[in-house]
Amino acid sequence: MQQVSLSTAWFGKSWSTPEIIEEVRRLGFSALEWGISGAHIDEKVLAEAVRADVISVSSIHAISGYEVFGRPDLNGLDPRGGQLGSPDDRLRQATIDGTCASIEAARRLKARAVVIHAGGITEGPAHDGFLDFLRRYPGSDMNEAMKQELQDLHQQRRQDVRPYFERTVESLREVVRRVGEFPMGIESRYHIYDLPLVDELPQMWSELGSRCFGYWHDFGHARMQQLFCDTPELRWLELYADRTVGMHIHDMIGVQDHAPPGQGKLDLRSTLAMMVGRNYVPVMEINSAHSPEAVKSGRQYLERLMEDLQK
Repeated sequence: MQQVSLSTAWFGKSWSTPEIIEEVRRLGFSALEWGISGAHIDEKVLAEAVRADVISVSSIHAISGYEVFGRPDLNGLDPRGGQLGSPDDRLRQATIDGTCASIEAARRLKARAVVIHAGGITEGPAHDGFLDFLRRYPGSDMNEAMKQELQDLHQQRRQDVRPYFERTVESLREVVRRVGEFPMGIESRYHIYDLPLVDELPQMWSELGSRCFGYWHDFGHARMQQLFCDTPELRWLELYADRTVGMHIHDMIGVQDHAPPGQGKLDLRSTLAMMVGRNYVPVMEINSAHSPEAVKSGRQYLERLMEDLQK
């Protein structure tokens, strides 16, 4: 069975690196993903724990390891690395720098992959309109007026997306030029204005021209794409299972994701069944609202499910 890791996304800023490592182990994990977190991770401490075989690092979520504290010139930088296609060259270049730093850290820590957010539309009607739409989403069947509004937002997105797509591709090419090839999973995303939608991923791979870029599946994001992009959530893996580098595994309650497995309404079994026998990085990515007991219970639920699927 694949070794499940826990993303440091669960930890708040009050946690030290030794405390994080100890808690990850106490919750029953032997690996962590250096994820997006309020906690500051000390790479030297983490590296020593890796060398001592106390913990392993499954993956790094760009640009988690990139130091921006005390840098007023980088105000507005997205720590999730989502500005690879930004028209603001200051933020785009900082994101490239952070992605390179994440890859270099992944090599030092013997991580298997780096998770990439491939940018997206950062302003304008497609961006602002969808955020407003999501605030008004009833959480159930939409009326005809909302369905038409959503179609209009998709049409606006198609008109606006190409410059962002091109900048993202050029940014990722620069990453490879600077630090060489390393397994990178381009993640399915939450909002319709993000890149890529399901039919944009092959074109992105083609224009990047490197097999080091694969796919990273996010359970909650795939459900959002089903709700708002008419893309069945299993479609991503039907198309791209053979290039799937890893998965952010969590459950979803309404449109709120990052709940422990077994606590929401997602069909985790059907998604995980598509990856049986494949080599990928499984990561539980849970938000900090959930208790340690809920995280531990989620791990146990997930491991039982994965073991059952392998029988």
